[in-house]
Amino acid sequence: MALNQTDITQLLALFQQGKFSLVIKAVMPLIKKHRKVPGLHDLAGAAFAATGDFALAERHLSEAIRLDPRLNSARHNLANLYFQAGDFDKAATQFRAILKRRPDDLPTLQKLGESCLKTGMAEQAASYFRNLVKRDETNVTAIFYLGTANRALKKHNAARECFERVLELDADHFDAIFNLGNICRDNARPEEALAYYERAHRLRPDHISTMCNIGLCHVHSHALDRGMTWFDRAIAKAPVNPEPQYLKSLPHFLAGDVKAGLEAAEWRLRLPGQIRVMYNGPEPAWDGVASLAGKRLIIHAEQGLGDSIMMLRFISLLDPAATRITVLVQRGLKGLFAASFPDIEFIEFTNNQTGRLATRVRGEYQCSLMSLAHLTASRWTELPVSRTYLTAPSEAAAKWADQCVPGGARPIGLVWRGSPTHVNDHNRSIGLQRLLHHLPQGPDYVALQKDVTDEERALIDAAPALKVETPELEDFADTAGLCSTLNAILTVDTSVAHLAGALGLRSFVLLPYIPDWRWGLAGHTTGWYPNMTLCRQPAPGAWESVLEATVMKL
Repeated sequence: MALNQTDITQLLALFQQGKFSLVIKAVMPLIKKHRKVPGLHDLAGAAFAATGDFALAERHLSEAIRLDPRLNSARHNLANLYFQAGDFDKAATQFRAILKRRPDDLPTLQKLGESCLKTGMAEQAASYFRNLVKRDETNVTAIFYLGTANRALKKHNAARECFERVLELDADHFDAIFNLGNICRDNARPEEALAYYERAHRLRPDHISTMCNIGLCHVHSHALDRGMTWFDRAIAKAPVNPEPQYLKSLPHFLAGDVKAGLEAAEWRLRLPGQIRVMYNGPEPAWDGVASLAGKRLIIHAEQGLGDSIMMLRFISLLDPAATRITVLVQRGLKGLFAASFPDIEFIEFTNNQTGRLATRVRGEYQCSLMSLAHLTASRWTELPVSRTYLTAPSEAAAKWADQCVPGGARPIGLVWRGSPTHVNDHNRSIGLQRLLHHLPQGPDYVALQKDVTDEERALIDAAPALKVETPELEDFADTAGLCSTLNAILTVDTSVAHLAGALGLRSFVLLPYIPDWRWGLAGHTTGWYPNMTLCRQPAPGAWESVLEATVMKL
């Protein structure tokens, strides 16, 4: 029996009136009679999507496309279903299929660009948005997203040009103003960033992230009290929002109030998507109070390698005779840690990104290394075992002593950059060419830098007046052995700085004007590592005077 056109007309009228439940009630009996009519499945899928039933919406829209792959309305509906559900990979697949038949469908091209941007494919997203802007130079949304893609690609100047163009077309575009503030903030220009954030604040006085960023700008300008005031204002507006609560840790730390900083920093655990959890065991979190006698406490790495080295000191406040302690650490750390803490069980993650373990572990409680300092705060008044708490394995030290200093002067270790994925690496790293320019002739040097690039090796080879070795290092135990043979270590703020400090070695750490939370704002010494000298930029980006003064001390 043929499908009655009157039924279809009535269904479409109900749909346009927003009566989606009535559409579903009417269309499902029709589908039973006319299972191979793609338009019915399309309509049912759209109605189920409107009522929030993702599974049935996906089923019927997929069936409509199977019955008629050319049915673009069903593909649009399915693509939008995936997009709204946050499944941007599947959404992009459907948007591409639509564009294959309709390459001039600009709204779909824009949605495809957004999908790629949300899945981290910023380069592809940028190409789609460039295409859109080329076709319409006044497309504010496409220009804004092109700026967002450029920012993700760390093309800060190109991103800034896009956001400024958006403001030429729409002077009160909040997101463009906010992102211009972000670009200035990320590039250590807090005064410029502050002007944009204040402008954004005038448009949306209750926007919590804007208030937090105004506070950050004051902190980055070394005005800690003003920064704290803005964080408190944000907390007054949104007491349960973890962002301003967590950010209060920064002025506490930078002012030297470590315990208050640690307490505020616990709010990081409530920030959605900010903390990469490496261990997801079933054990309840230890609260620092519950007795650990006869229990197993699983302590797990949470953030970077340097953070694990720095916070390991707080294990000394636990009693391994009364408590079984298992510490889960990143690959490369187990050998060094186990040699220094023989009474503690150390297990390495098989992958530092996913946090997988080769063996199953179970205990009564768990906590992260980054939280251990706060949980044991009642047990210390000064930072524990700060002078030296790691020891290079003797075999590693002997190996490098034979290779690096066979009767000659002890060389100086060098690290000029951190991990390129670190959010602040463009501010904390200095680049090998700049460092080589300042190094004095006379001493020999050893690169402690991990994964020296071909370009960096070429720079080293082209500096014949300087003897720089680039040894292959296996893990941190190997690196510790090499460090123990050196006269001094000159490094940017990365994991080797923490390694040198924990080994108690003479070290010089080059810090940007806006330092990491642990280093404070002033002074050339730190309670974390008493044998370390902090060498601070006097202004954002001003490395030259720092390097000149530091190499004189070497």
